[in-house]
Amino acid sequence: MTEKPARGPAYRPWSYAFRVGTYDFSLCGQGAELEELAASLFRGARAPATREGDRFALGRGPGGYTLRGAGGDLCAAADLPGAFRAIEWALTEACLARLDAYLQFHAGAVVCRGRAWLLPGPPEAGKTSLTLALYAAGAAVLTDEVALIDPRTLAAVPFPRDLLVRHGTARALAGALPPPASPWQRAAEHAYLSPADLRPSPPAEAPAVRLVFPRLAPDRCPRWRHVGPAEAARRLLDQALNGQHWSAAHIDALARLVARCPATEVTFSDSRATARALLARG
Repeated sequence: MTEKPARGPAYRPWSYAFRVGTYDFSLCGQGAELEELAASLFRGARAPATREGDRFALGRGPGGYTLRGAGGDLCAAADLPGAFRAIEWALTEACLARLDAYLQFHAGAVVCRGRAWLLPGPPEAGKTSLTLALYAAGAAVLTDEVALIDPRTLAAVPFPRDLLVRHGTARALAGALPPPASPWQRAAEHAYLSPADLRPSPPAEAPAVRLVFPRLAPDRCPRWRHVGPAEAARRLLDQALNGQHWSAAHIDALARLVARCPATEVTFSDSRATARALLARG
């Protein structure tokens, strides 16, 4: 009779539950190495339990690491840094696809004094730099990349994927930011920072009351320009991630959002000084 090999830590099954907005999902697999990778993913969205939701499986084969969903393999990577980046993005796409009930904007978002400020803008506009500078000045971070707005209440809710922090931003905010939790969250030009490591933690939702359109311009003194509701609406539409799925209620919510929220364009190079000035202006 052949004795079966012992099933040690390399085979132990595990599962993590997550919640982003109204979307529940879980990530499962087996083995200590894959669990260590899974434990670093979407830590800010970790939930004690979920309702029935999507299930994703993390695995490893001869070619490296894979993430599998109901329709098959979603992504693959040969090493841990590549797997972290690919899986983080695949889970982000899954969340975005299932959160069309919200207005989704390419924007940072913070909570200051219990109220949410949105920082919409295209890539390289300085959203993460200004979001984290506001955090260093005392704000709570909802997101640096995907802002979710409830169209009924105009409340912003967290989108707790990791923040992508360029090394220049980290140097400018030295002493204010925690280090990446895992070695594979460091890359040549940037690092990933989990919102789970930022304090204070954001509330479950906060009313949106202000729009700040950042414009990063090296070696420029801060400049402020008022943005009217019509221009603010156009800019938000330019940064809408799910505008093609909006209903009439979403369009009405956009109109109410720009009517409620004073909007300012901020041209800056020093994010820390700009954040302090923004908070002083209220």
